[in-house]
Amino acid sequence: MTTPGANDPPCTLPGTAGTRSNLSLPKTSEATPLRSVTWAAAFGSRRDLLVALRDRLWGALQDERTQPRDLSPLTLRLKELQSEIADIDGRDEQEQAPVSDGDFNPEDV
Repeated sequence: MTTPGANDPPCTLPGTAGTRSNLSLPKTSEATPLRSVTWAAAFGSRRDLLVALRDRLWGALQDERTQPRDLSPLTLRLKELQSEIADIDGRDEQEQAPVSDGDFNPEDV
């Protein structure tokens, strides 16, 4: 089974012609298998759920059977999910950054 959209170029949103969008489906490996939305909701973290939803929406956008009237709301939700995932990743990077405290000076308190 292939990953939906794995070989497709990055998605561009209306009004972003000529710019690269950050909505391309990430490459996955055996270390990071795609999880179902059901699995992510039951056992995963919030990020796992958002990634599973994003992957599901990406598949729906690539499906020729998706109705044209559904493309706009799906695209908007996909953009929101990608933003939420980026926010979580940014917070994780900040939390992992080492904090160096200076020497304690009791007179500063």
